[in-house]
Amino acid sequence: MRLDDVDVSQRFFELQQSTFGDASVDGLSLESDAHMILSLSSIFLLQKNNRMHPEMMQLFGNKLYHRVRHQFQADLSMTMTFPNTAMLDLFKVTENLISGSIDRIGACSQVLCMAHLNADGHLDFIDKKLVVTTSQLLLNLPLDSA
Repeated sequence: MRLDDVDVSQRFFELQQSTFGDASVDGLSLESDAHMILSLSSIFLLQKNNRMHPEMMQLFGNKLYHRVRHQFQADLSMTMTFPNTAMLDLFKVTENLISGSIDRIGACSQVLCMAHLNADGHLDFIDKKLVVTTSQLLLNLPLDSA
């Protein structure tokens, strides 16, 4: 993807390479490196609240980042708002894990139960993928040492 003479795909590839190097040397944490972890699965997380990882800021800068986000929204006719019900449920489980009221196995169990039904009785395909991916991340990624 090119946007105003900038090869966004190349910049994203550079972000992935940098992330892979960081993961190999220092490891990544779910709490502080979510954008980077997702990039390793070719997911480019774009948020409108400017919560970019510092490495993303270096490669994209604020202006380009916002233009990419707006371009994707226009191209994909995105009208979804977040957090949706599934996201809120995932946030609650994550908060319980962080507070220590449940362990990682319990969190994974709760999250996987969401893959079947949520509060309104259904999950769409994307929400199911999000739930399963979150359970895998919770189970397999190291947490920040506190």
